Parts: sequence; structure tokens; C-alpha cells
Amino acid sequence: MPTFNEYVDERGYYIRARPYNSGNITYQIKPTAEVILEKLGYEDGDEINWQTIQALKVPNLIHTGKQGTTDDDVDFTAVRESVDDLTTEQARTLLKELRSQATLSNSQSQEIEEILDVQSELQLSRLEENITGALEHAGKAGELSSIAVTDYEFEVDVSDQRDESENGLCNISITGSLGEPFNEPYQHGIFVCQEHGVEHWRFRGNFDQSWGFKSEMYRQMGVLLPIIIEELEQLGIDPGSPKETPYPEIDRWGFD
Repeated sequence: MPTFNEYVDERGYYIRARPYNSGNITYQIKPTAEVILEKLGYEDGDEINWQTIQALKVPNLIHTGKQGTTDDDVDFTAVRESVDDLTTEQARTLLKELRSQATLSNSQSQEIEEILDVQSELQLSRLEENITGALEHAGKAGELSSIAVTDYEFEVDVSDQRDESENGLCNISITGSLGEPFNEPYQHGIFVCQEHGVEHWRFRGNFDQSWGFKSEMYRQMGVLLPIIIEELEQLGIDPGSPKETPYPEIDRWGFD
């Protein structure tokens, strides 16, 4: 396992590693990486995970300086299989610190997410923005005529569910107002699972159920479903199998 070490005769730290398929590798650590590692609790002599090394390499916060043995030929998949990966909490904390301390491009951020095997808060934020943009575009283009919303005004909220339920990823909430004959607010709640994609779809409104109400709900789902699926796929989130698309649940729900 690589180790985090403090220089004896000068200020700063370095990482010493010896993967089984290479010689000794010494990583020089830039000040930004030192701040991140210290915030994560690393001290002189601590072992450091290969996932952490890979993540720090993406924005070039650690490097070999091309002196001595480099890691150009290191099989990171093989060396990672020989040790435990970071826990989900550790991976999220590292990702948060990298975003806070370093300037990451979208491609770098996505690469780090893949290395750490996490669906990030940024990804869910992009999902919220993309769904909102798609609905606004569809409304202006007259494609939402089947949804009786006041001036096509609605609110989209994507909440992180990874800590709330096992295998949960996010809950997509779309809230708006129905026109005649209901004149009431409504809400779609779409639960997305990390393993099975779209797992639950709940429609809520503060009015009595009727065939007209159910017809309106299905009209809305008909417009919203392809938008949701497309935006999930655009961000690399598996929407699941259409054969397993859930039957929508209907709740009477009072809005404050």
C-alpha cells in the first residue's frame, strides 16, 4: 500500500508506492493536494489508497516529475483489486474537497467520479438543470399543450437519496398548477434507483380522484417520461428497463 510521508530535510510531503508490477514510485505532492490530504486526516506515515492517488492525478495535483520510475505502465485496475477501495463516504468527501480546492473541468470531474465510483452532487445538479431546461424548451415550443399548467410555470427539484434509502440515487420532483376544472397544484415524484433506474412514480394533488383527473395524470406522464429518460441517459444514469416501469401511484395530498 502506498504511504504518505513528510520530508525530513525540507517542508512538504510525498507519496511512496511500490505496485507489484512496477518499481518504487515517488509522487511529488503540490500544495493544494497537501491541503486536501491533511483535511482528510492523513498524517506522516499513513497508508493512502490507490483510488485517492488516481483521483489526485487527474488535475495533476500529484506527479512523478518523470524522474526515476514513473507510473505510466502501472495497471491501476490490478493494484486496486489487491486492496480495499474507499468507502462511499470517504469517496464523497475526497470529491468534495477536490471540487473545493482545485479548479476542475467537467471532463476532469466526470473522470474522478468514475475513479471514485460515485454519482456526485454535481451530476444531480446537472440533472435538475437539464430537466428544467428541457421542460421550458418544450413549453415554449407548444409541446406541453397536454399539461394544463398556468403559463407553463413549474418547479423541478432533484434531491439526493443515496443516504436516505438502500440503492437510492435521487428523487425528481416536478411541481406545477393544474388549470380548469381542477385549479389546484400538483406534484410528480419520480424515484430513481442506482440499480434499477426509474423505480417509483407518484402523482399527488389536492383534489378528489376522477377519470378526468387520472386522464390528466397520464397525459402529463406521457410528456414527462421521455424527457426524464433522455436526460438520465445524457448524464450516463441508467433509466432501467421499460418492462419494469412502475404503475403510477396516486395520492391525495394537501399543499400548504
